[in-house]
Amino acid sequence: MEKQIESQSEVNDANKTETYQDIPISTGRLSANYVKHEETGAGSFGTVYRVHQKLFNQPFSVKEINLKNEKDLAKNVQKLAVWFQLQSEYVVKYRNHWFEKNPDTFLTLYILMDLCDHNLRHLLTAKAKRYNRQDDTTRIGDWEYLISYYLYQEILIGVDYLHKHKPKIIHSNLKPSNILVSYTHDKLMIKLGDFGLTTNHEHDQTNTAILGPPKYVSPEIRRGRKYTSKADMYSMGVICEEIFQIESLRRFQNVQDRGGFERIMQDRGSRIELGLIGEC
Repeated sequence: MEKQIESQSEVNDANKTETYQDIPISTGRLSANYVKHEETGAGSFGTVYRVHQKLFNQPFSVKEINLKNEKDLAKNVQKLAVWFQLQSEYVVKYRNHWFEKNPDTFLTLYILMDLCDHNLRHLLTAKAKRYNRQDDTTRIGDWEYLISYYLYQEILIGVDYLHKHKPKIIHSNLKPSNILVSYTHDKLMIKLGDFGLTTNHEHDQTNTAILGPPKYVSPEIRRGRKYTSKADMYSMGVICEEIFQIESLRRFQNVQDRGGFERIMQDRGSRIELGLIGEC
């Protein structure tokens, strides 16, 4: 059905499309074919909105990314090529994309995805309320432990899929707000989303951008060093602490400012990094 939807979109845009370096550039495609609703997420690499397709009234998510220049364009085209390769129920399904003119920026990229109404952060908050835990110091019970085990296992399966992909793919932006939740046939499914820095990796990479809360970002990425899939495993360790309410997580929660976290990393970062390399 999605092919039918996009075919109709192409008809609607037939007289409104230009090209830039062989890339079709549309005008008004989003507003012509979709009704835009509330914002469901935002980050360094764009804003996500809930939309529904006018012709068939189907719900989707659309990610809106403002591109600053040709370098931004090339980088995002490469990422889309990576995302298109991923065929797993543990990864948010890519449906389509298009570019539109925007007077305020170079170009705007729209990515159409399956709709996921919730993320891991929402789920963890609901879980704590369901089991009457008032704060992070309360030990989780047996049933909550089993639920936590299931959640973490599902996330690990998704990350393992990325790391076993040929060539290997590193998410590098794992955090609760990017781990999405959908319900299919009364089954809860965990899906990895927001591939802000995902790239096709055959060699170690470097990155100087810091995304989101510092506690999820591995020391090597924070320092602009070369990193591998072990950077994802560092993030998974922090997420594990949060899902299971492990007490050591509070060393991050007690840091009130970025400067305090920087001091922790200066004092302990090398030891943490060496330990991670030795264990993974």
